[in-house]
This record gives sequence, structure tokens and C-alpha cells, in this order.
Amino acid sequence: MEKTGFILKKTENLFLAIALTFGLLFTLIIAPFHAESEPQHYYRSYQISEAKLIADKKIVDCYGHQFETYLPATNCVGGMLPKSLVKTVKITDVMAGRKNPRNQQNIQNIIALLNLPLDRNNRVFLRFPNISLFFPITHLPQAFGMAIGRLFNVSPLVLLYAGRICNLLVWLLVVYLAIKIIPFYKWLLLLLALTPMSIFQASSLSGDALTNGLSFLLIAVILNTAFDTGLQASEGNPFRFVCVAGIKYPLHKQAVPSTAAIRYEGEKQVTKSEIFILALLSLLLSLCKLAYCPILFLLWVIPVQKFRSKKEYILTISAIILFSLAAVLSWLFLTRHLNVPLRLDTPNLTTEQRLDYLANQPWKLLVLLGNTLRVHGLSYLEQYLGGMGWGETKMPIWHIVSYALVLVGVAACSHEKDILVSPKQKAISLSIVATNIVLIFTLLYITWTSLDSDVIQGFQGRYFIPISPLLFLLFYNQKIKLNFKKFEYAIACYLLFSQSLTVAVLLNRYWL
Repeated sequence: MEKTGFILKKTENLFLAIALTFGLLFTLIIAPFHAESEPQHYYRSYQISEAKLIADKKIVDCYGHQFETYLPATNCVGGMLPKSLVKTVKITDVMAGRKNPRNQQNIQNIIALLNLPLDRNNRVFLRFPNISLFFPITHLPQAFGMAIGRLFNVSPLVLLYAGRICNLLVWLLVVYLAIKIIPFYKWLLLLLALTPMSIFQASSLSGDALTNGLSFLLIAVILNTAFDTGLQASEGNPFRFVCVAGIKYPLHKQAVPSTAAIRYEGEKQVTKSEIFILALLSLLLSLCKLAYCPILFLLWVIPVQKFRSKKEYILTISAIILFSLAAVLSWLFLTRHLNVPLRLDTPNLTTEQRLDYLANQPWKLLVLLGNTLRVHGLSYLEQYLGGMGWGETKMPIWHIVSYALVLVGVAACSHEKDILVSPKQKAISLSIVATNIVLIFTLLYITWTSLDSDVIQGFQGRYFIPISPLLFLLFYNQKIKLNFKKFEYAIACYLLFSQSLTVAVLLNRYWL
């Protein structure tokens, strides 16, 4: 009982216990290369493990996911990698599993692959144009695991599991810090991190793991900076009340009636080390995935009173955002030569063509976006919570509905009585979510969608994960008066049930 009490006493400890236990299980249960785009992440991670940070572009005979996708004398983006890597992907029947969800793994093939030599000198050119554009940090945890595996000359399949485990451990650390740091909504962040889709991605080679973790951590640090009073008095300057929207006030003082929260003059200001951390996390998240740069604008929820002057406030936050965007643009400029059509079935699909098309018909994007949300909106929500694998491995609908209800319930009922989130701060969060969604759809239209399509192709529910805390921030309120502590054991039990059900679904899908 004492050990259970210790785990539940701190939300981050509960996260660590559940995520580590089930995450390690998932790294083994998820069939090889059955996470979305895992073969490409596998190739790119191996390439980075050899200290090759920028992919190659050559007119050469190359392979795609497997041996079946052979492209003679083609302009390919990827790299010269051991042939045993693509052979390992081939034997695990990734494409067959995508087309037929009833297609399960052959355990004898998996055991045989454990003894397949890496044979690092026998190489072919492997194609992964979409993943090659990611900044190397996205695959650094996976590459580190593979580099360790290569020291022991293990098989390509063991390299996959080594990369998965390192990816999971880094995600665990980052999300643990996020839950520990965030000043409120700890249980909500716990639930968001442990959705079946979230922990599935974290247990694979996907670059989503670090992206999702960094997004949660940056949001947590920003909110902690915005709502941390750290009251202090200056000499000869007694405390007095000042109304500031969105700042928490101490419980031992009487609050002045106001829609805004309260702070004291002399409130602790943002330090240089805090600014450095905000800048570093903003930079890392931006480099992980360009599409989530709008999250950086959450910095504007930090009150101006946290800085010595309004000028310093504007200059500091603007500098953080502009520096991060400049770094992203620098990487895009450095890798501009790697831009090639991503889809083999749409050879005329180029960024220039699509931008020209949008310039002539700017309304077309809005029409496509409306059609896409109307046709696929509900399926995106299903994918966000439980559309695992290549989208073919799904949690039961009743579980998805129950998880969604728990999320909304926790978001609406969990609050700190000394923290108020102002309408302005909620408006900033909502605008970031909307901008992020539009940006992702725009990028997919430019890079992936067929010219004759009635919808924007390629969007997946998992793209909501990094911005989900901002969406649920809209439910934060002080009107619902419930003792949330009474529900913590029930939520913990629900999470254990959810993870156990996910294990059963994955075992049934891949092995039983």
C-alpha cells in the first residue's frame, strides 16, 4: 500500500510506472515495421547512426520500402545502406499486413531474422524522401540505440528493437518532466500521453515520439512560467494588489473581486536561465517538425509583468520565435536539393506546381479542407485515440468513446483554485490549434495530395497529439466544483485497464 501511495502521490510517478511497463511491452509486441512509415524511420535512423546527417540524392537503381519497390535509374533521395535492412523489412511482410489486417506475423521468420547478419559492406541505395527532410535530432534517440547495437554487430532486427527502446526512454524522460513541471492539468497530460496511439508511437521508431514529448514539455514550461507567482518584495516596497489576467494569486491573501487573477507587485520575473530553456525547447520542437512551429506563439500567454518592461517582453518572445523559425528555414535551405515528388503514383506532383495552383485559386484549399473534415473528421478522432499501426489496428469504438469522455471530464473538472486562465489566453490557445491544423493540411496539399482529389490526402489523427493540451485548455474553468482527488484512483485504474486492453488488441492483431 505504501508503494502504491507513493506512485499515486505524484502524477509523474504514476506516468513513469505505467508508461515504462507497458511501453517496453509494446516495443516487443508491435510487429516489426508496423508503425506508420516505420521502414523509412528505420533507414533514416540507421543512416544517422553512421553520422550521415544529410541524405543523398542520386540518379541510381534504388529500393523503396521493400524489394518489390525497385526503381531502376531513378532520381532517388535516401542513402547507401546495408542490403540486409531492406531484406528484414521484406520478410516481415509489412505491405501484406497493411492490406489485410488479418495477416499476422510468422514467429519462425522473426526468430530466423534474429540471426541474419548485418553484412554492413553489402549495400544498396534505399529511398526515403519524406523522412530524409527531417532534422537529424528527430531520429537521434533511435540512432543512438542502433549505434550501440552496431558495436556488438547484432542483426538488423535487433537494431530495430534497440532503436525502439531508446526512442521510448527519451520520450519517457521528456514527458515525465512535462507532467512534473506543468502547474495544473497534470492528470490531463497523463491521460493525453497514455492514449493508445500516443504510447504506440512512442514505442516505435517514429519521429513522433520526440516531437510529441517536446511539444508537451514546451507547453508545460510555458504554462509554468505564465502561472508561477514566485512572490517577492523589494526593500521599502510593501506588497500591493495588481490585477493581471491569468496569473495565480496566493491562498493566504484575500482576493479582490475581479474576472482577472491577482498578483503582487514584486512578483518574480523571468530569469535568463528560464528564457534560455524556453528558447532551447522552442528551437528543438521547431526543428523536429516544421508543422508545429505555431505552438511557439503560446509564449504570448506569459504576462508582460513577468518582464522588466513591455519592450523587453516583446523583444524576448519575438527573438525566441524568430530564431527558431530562422533555424528551420536554414535547414530547409540546406536540404533544398533533396526535394523530389514523394509519391510514385503522382509523378507530376511538385511543390512549385501546387503553389502556382494555389496562387491562382486560393479558395480551392478552403473548399478541400471543408470537404476533408466533412468526409473524414470522425475517423481522424478515432485515429487520434486508437488508430494504431498503419491505421488498420483499431481500438474498440466503446473504448475510444469512453477515453474521450474521460479526457473531457478531467479537462472540465480538474483545476487549481488559485489559477485562472483568462479568455485572452484561451483565445491564443484556440488560434494556435486552428493555425496548426490549417498549416498541416496545407503542407499535405502541397506535398502529397493528387491534383484531381476532392479531399486533402495524407492527414492522420496522430497529428493532433502535439497540440491536444492546447485544445483541452479551453475546458479549464473554476465553475465546476468537484473534489478531483476522489477520482484519482478511478482514473489510475482506468488507465491500467486501457493499457491492458491495448496489449490484448495488439497481441490479437499481430501474433494470436
